[in-house]
Amino acid sequence: MNFKPTKSVMKTLTLEEFGPEQRTMLSDLHQETRTKLEENGVKELLPVQQVTHKLFLEGGEIVVK
Repeated sequence: MNFKPTKSVMKTLTLEEFGPEQRTMLSDLHQETRTKLEENGVKELLPVQQVTHKLFLEGGEIVVK
């Protein structure tokens, strides 16, 4: 049986490859989302959250290691 991937592109990226303009900050999120996060003690997004948020919204499949 030959395996054929459903997508033709697979990339390995590191956090260092994402500049500030590519990261999502807490201030970029919807006000309601920010309020809920802040009420629960979140002061900023973790680096992995900063770089995966936009990828997720673009419909990418993400595996974090």
